[in-house]
Amino acid sequence: MVLSFVWLMFLPAGVPARAPLTADEPPAGDASAWTRHMVAAVRLHGEGRFEDARRNYLLALQGAEKFGPRDGRLAQSLNNLAAVCYDLGRYAEAEPLYLRALEIWRAAAVPDVPNLIRILSNLATLYGKQGRYAAAEPLYQQALALAEKAPESAVSGVASALNNLAELYRRQRHYAQAEPLYHRALALWEKQAGVESAQAATCLNNLAVLYAAQGRYAQAEALYLRVLKIADKTLGPWHPRTATALQNLAELYRTRGLPAQAGPLLRRALAIQEQAFGPESREAAVLLDSLAAISLAQGLTSEAESFYARSLDIWRKSLGPEQEETAAHACRLAGVYASDGRFTRAEPLYRECLALLEKLHGPEDPILATSLRGYASLLRKTRRKSEAARLESRARALLAAHPGSGEPGHSRIHTIR
Repeated sequence: MVLSFVWLMFLPAGVPARAPLTADEPPAGDASAWTRHMVAAVRLHGEGRFEDARRNYLLALQGAEKFGPRDGRLAQSLNNLAAVCYDLGRYAEAEPLYLRALEIWRAAAVPDVPNLIRILSNLATLYGKQGRYAAAEPLYQQALALAEKAPESAVSGVASALNNLAELYRRQRHYAQAEPLYHRALALWEKQAGVESAQAATCLNNLAVLYAAQGRYAQAEALYLRVLKIADKTLGPWHPRTATALQNLAELYRTRGLPAQAGPLLRRALAIQEQAFGPESREAAVLLDSLAAISLAQGLTSEAESFYARSLDIWRKSLGPEQEETAAHACRLAGVYASDGRFTRAEPLYRECLALLEKLHGPEDPILATSLRGYASLLRKTRRKSEAARLESRARALLAAHPGSGEPGHSRIHTIR
């Protein structure tokens, strides 16, 4: 995963921490109650307990609404709730929260530049995650321009803006533009926060992702190992972002044809994500997919089948049966069954996948080609050659009609925020 900085707006120093507040307690109705909820939420958020953090941010927001529509505490509550929604993958919920916070900070009588930088960066990061690059880039550039004009004490804002803009360029494969921005951000963070800081680890991780994308594997591995060491030390061995570091190193080994080295890292990452998000979370499903691919590479078909079957079940429950991701996983499991000679189990999955992809994209989209060829292979093995030939011909025609389109892949490299 590539890591983008999603900023929380922190409370004044010296506020005593306390146990997390529960949903049974009354909404925060005064400044002290709001502060307690926010302190608890920020702590839980930092520990990777995102659902617990969300509940406390919601309580803080209920109280902050009573402070007035332009109160800075309302903007802080909105920003932090949006940030945890982002971490939970609830992007549709995050956007209006960020937009409300941005409106409050922009309308302030006295500009609060640091928080304005944070809001701009957070909203841009959300847009980048959604692939809305044209919307994200000007927001990052605004944030960077504000940060560079701020006092020396705002160096963290400059570094995060550089990192996030670099990440936007990397996503678009503009590597030559991204790399120097990563290096600038890394130098600033190492100077301010230290060479083993979480901030430095973020830049190192992202630079490693960039190197891996360019085939500079030795440089990427050295940086990933350094990131993992920092994550274990600063965040702890059971933090979700430690799992991210493990995933990225494992993916590098998989890319280099070293599945035996990747497997233990992925299993450790899976245990972390299951503890943090639950055994039926999307985070777990992503790792199950990676473990299945590693198992196939080692010839462990039964293990791969188990991982893919469990992953498909999670995607069906979390996304619903009529989503492209569900179709992709059905196709993968069908391929495992077919390779093991279990054609009666594979065939309905191929049919399910093709029907869903046709419904989502239409019958002329090249995305169907992989499933068509997989199903055709099964038909040949079951002596239905004429049916197989029709599907093969259709797959060739789809790809010929869309030269250079390729077929969509599923990246296993992850961002760290």
